[in-house]
Amino acid sequence: MGTLVSAAAAFPTLFFTSALGVAVVFWLLVAVGLADAGSFDADVDAAAWGVDGVPVAVAFSVPTVLAWCVSLAGTVLLVPLVPPGVGQGLVRLGVLAAALLTAWTGTRLLVRPLRRLLPAESGPARRTRTVRPGHVDATSGPAEVAAGGYLAAVRGRRPDS
Repeated sequence: MGTLVSAAAAFPTLFFTSALGVAVVFWLLVAVGLADAGSFDADVDAAAWGVDGVPVAVAFSVPTVLAWCVSLAGTVLLVPLVPPGVGQGLVRLGVLAAALLTAWTGTRLLVRPLRRLLPAESGPARRTRTVRPGHVDATSGPAEVAAGGYLAAVRGRRPDS
């Protein structure tokens, strides 16, 4: 157990351990309802990275977990085989490169089937609605509602009445 903890706190795994901690805290906040899984969707162009079709939080969490696993395994398995010094530094850089490449490639492969499971839009479609009141007295009156290219005449009513 000590070997895993020291490997998780050493270069290059430490970068991924920190990111994994952030992802775990975020998903815990989602689980208790204090955050939304789609919170960052408007902030990032996921299509440019080849991971569109899923929430950005998923597209960040999957490579984080993959990179952490590859980096931890590489550090535990390969670093002890090389004598301390420059050789271990080069092995650690190689593990970092392998972890990043595996995470990016693996995420792109794992996101493909997830796209079919998740809806294209989360929640109802947002449309502009226009309400034009006609004669409205203190409690109710006619109104026109335009939504999605359609016009409807409705009987309006004040919300507080």
